[in-house]
Amino acid sequence: MPWARPGGITPCPEALAVLLPAIGLGCTTLNLTMIVAFSIGLAGVLVGLDLILVSARTSLAGLRQRGATD
Repeated sequence: MPWARPGGITPCPEALAVLLPAIGLGCTTLNLTMIVAFSIGLAGVLVGLDLILVSARTSLAGLRQRGATD
């Protein structure tokens, strides 16, 4: 997948899109606030998706066990 990026220090294109306008405006406080808000939002989405996947795996495992005993 050419659009997939590994975790770590690889810059996120969306984060750069948030960062560049703030740099252009010359507002350091706005810049840092936008990056922190973006990071918190991204972390929330990733944690939410992980929780959904873990609960789906648990539910599917339970269904698989019930199907095997029937």
